[in-house]
Amino acid sequence: MFNLRKKKYSSGQALLIILLTLTVVLTVVLSVVSRSVTDISVTTYQEDAQRAFDAAEAGIERALLTGSSQTSTPIGDATFITNISSPLPDGDEAVYPSDVLAGESATFWFVSQDALGDLFCSGDCLTASRIRRICWGQEGTAIDTYTPAIELSVFYDETPPLAVNSGDFSQVKIARRAYDPNSGRIASNNFILAGSCNTALAGRDFAFATDEINLGADLNIPCTSIDGCLLMAKVRLLYNHNSATGVSYPHPIGIEVISGGSHLPAQGTLIDSIGEAGDTTRRVNVFQSYPEPPFVFEAAIFGKGGLSK
Repeated sequence: MFNLRKKKYSSGQALLIILLTLTVVLTVVLSVVSRSVTDISVTTYQEDAQRAFDAAEAGIERALLTGSSQTSTPIGDATFITNISSPLPDGDEAVYPSDVLAGESATFWFVSQDALGDLFCSGDCLTASRIRRICWGQEGTAIDTYTPAIELSVFYDETPPLAVNSGDFSQVKIARRAYDPNSGRIASNNFILAGSCNTALAGRDFAFATDEINLGADLNIPCTSIDGCLLMAKVRLLYNHNSATGVSYPHPIGIEVISGGSHLPAQGTLIDSIGEAGDTTRRVNVFQSYPEPPFVFEAAIFGKGGLSK
């Protein structure tokens, strides 16, 4: 009787051990299978995401080459749709699309441009008697040796037929002003002292700002109410370069005008490309500014007769 009970007890232990072993093995197998399924899913998603991103970039490149919106022929399961538009600035405010290094300029156009880069007016060129303010500098920039100052150059044409109509820019004139927030440099550079940019411009905060600039009284521009008179403003950053280390500190630049009818025109083209692969979508946006003269032309004018400085 004793031996029978012991045998039954031993058999129960063996069954329990087998069940526990099967449970552990099944758990391990299910975990490995689950991990494998997850890895495959993640890998597939990453591959689709990369193909979708590559397709979106291909759409950007195609649009840049052709200058028009594009829809791709499917390559495998990857496609792209690209749209080109010329968004208008936020009313009378515009921020340059990239930060600017020392010696470089941000260009703000007052006239429209066509697909070939030719300037024209169709009732939407800016007429303005004042620039309310120009803002620049990363928010929180300290006043020190490398605090950025600006040189403002306003290009205008007062001599008929205007350049936007004739294509002849030989009579274009430049009016300049310079501003510096560092009062310690004013005595030597004779710039106008700049203040703080107390309110955001086009949704972005800046460190410094000019006072209001009267284009007639301050810059002696006589034709601000005529379509096509004001061509563009170039804002050049100065001092934000450490010559000892070779480091140049980039800063944003923005402008706000007081329009006399028409507002600021489009400042470039926005290329929006959507790439798709499998169930994954990726979007790439590129803002392409209009072509502008190299900043070397601000210091020299080249002509058939030679170089005039």
